[in-house]
Amino acid sequence: MRVLILGDADSDLIRQYVDNVLIKQGTQVVIASENYKGRFKDFYEEKGVTVVCLASIKRIPLIDRIPKLCGFVRIVQAQLALKRLAPYDVVHIHFVNKTKLRIADALKNGKSRVVVSFWGSDILRRNRRELYSLRRFLERADCITVVVQSMQDRFREVFGDRFDSKLFRTVFGGDCLDIISELQKTVTKEECKRHFGLDSERITVAVGYNRIPEQQHDRMLEQISELPQRYLDRIQVVLPFAYGAESDDYTKKLECIISAMRCPVYIKRDFLFSQELAKFRLAADIYVNAQTTDAFCMSMREYICSGAAVINAAWLKYEDLEKNEIKYMSFDTFDALPEILKKVIDNGFDTAGNTEKMLEISSWSSARETWNLCYESAK
Repeated sequence: MRVLILGDADSDLIRQYVDNVLIKQGTQVVIASENYKGRFKDFYEEKGVTVVCLASIKRIPLIDRIPKLCGFVRIVQAQLALKRLAPYDVVHIHFVNKTKLRIADALKNGKSRVVVSFWGSDILRRNRRELYSLRRFLERADCITVVVQSMQDRFREVFGDRFDSKLFRTVFGGDCLDIISELQKTVTKEECKRHFGLDSERITVAVGYNRIPEQQHDRMLEQISELPQRYLDRIQVVLPFAYGAESDDYTKKLECIISAMRCPVYIKRDFLFSQELAKFRLAADIYVNAQTTDAFCMSMREYICSGAAVINAAWLKYEDLEKNEIKYMSFDTFDALPEILKKVIDNGFDTAGNTEKMLEISSWSSARETWNLCYESAK
C-alpha cells in the first residue's frame, strides 16, 4: 500500500504514526508538509519516507502580488508536484484545513481513498460556519476520524447524522509512555528535576503544555500567585513553551505576571523527544490543565503516566479517564484552584495504578487496530 499524508512532517505525532502504524505494515509513505524544518530528517531517510515541503515549491513573483490568485496557484502547484509521486492508495489528511482538503480532492481518483482525520482544535475551536464550509469536501471523503467523544458530539452537532456511515473513532498511541514507564524503575523525580536545573527539594507544578493563549497560563498563574507564601516557598512552576504560535501581547502579559510571582518560574522552550521528554514529564509533581478545549492530548497522558497529580478543568471532558477509573482532580472555576493546590502540597495525591492504566489505553498496538479498521472501511 502507498499512502500520502497531508500533515506536518516536523510533528512528533506524525513521526510516531508513520513508524508505528504505516511502516510496521510495510506501507510506502509520502508526506506533504506545508513547511519542513527537517526535525526528523534522519528518521525519514532511514525509513525510506519521502517528504515534500510545499513551501519550497518555486513561487511565481508576479502571481504572489495577487493574494487570492496566489492561494489558488499554490494549491495547483502542490497538486502537480504530488501527482508526480502518484499513484496513492490512500490520501490521508492529518489536522484538517481547506487547503489540505482541496489538494486531497484533486488527487482522488477511481482507486485512491481519502481519509480525513480531525485532531482536536481543528474541530473544537472552529465555529459552526467554518466547519460547515467543509461539507462538500467531507462528502467526497471515504472515511472521517475523530479521537474522543466530545469531537464526535461536535461533529454531529454541525453535520447531523449525514456522515455517520463513514465517521470513526480512532486512537493515537505514544512512544514516550513506554519510556516513562521504564525510567520510573531507574530514576527518581529528584534526579529528573536536577537534570533540568530545577530545585530537587521543591514541588514542581507544570502549567499547560504549549505557549498558545488558549492554554490560559495567565489565569492559572494568577491563581497560583494567590497561595500563601508558606506554600509558594515549597513549589516551583514550569511552563512548557516549545510548541505553538507565540503571541507577543500574550507573552508580555505572562512576563508581567511572572515578574510579580513569589516563587521560581521556569519557561522551557527546548524541543524534547524520547528520553529527555520522559524525564521532563517525570520531573513534574503536579500538572494543571485548563485550556479552553482539548481532545485528550498526549501531554496530558504523559503526565498521568509519570505519576503526576493531575488537576483538570471541569469543562474538559475525558471519558477515557472516567471509564478506566484513572485518578485526577478537577475544578469548576479558576478561583477554586488555590485550595486544591494547598491540599496536594500538604497531603499529596494517590495516583496508584494510573501508569498501568494509561499504558493500556494509549499503546500503539491498540491504536494500530483502530487505524487498520479505518483504512479497511475506506476501500
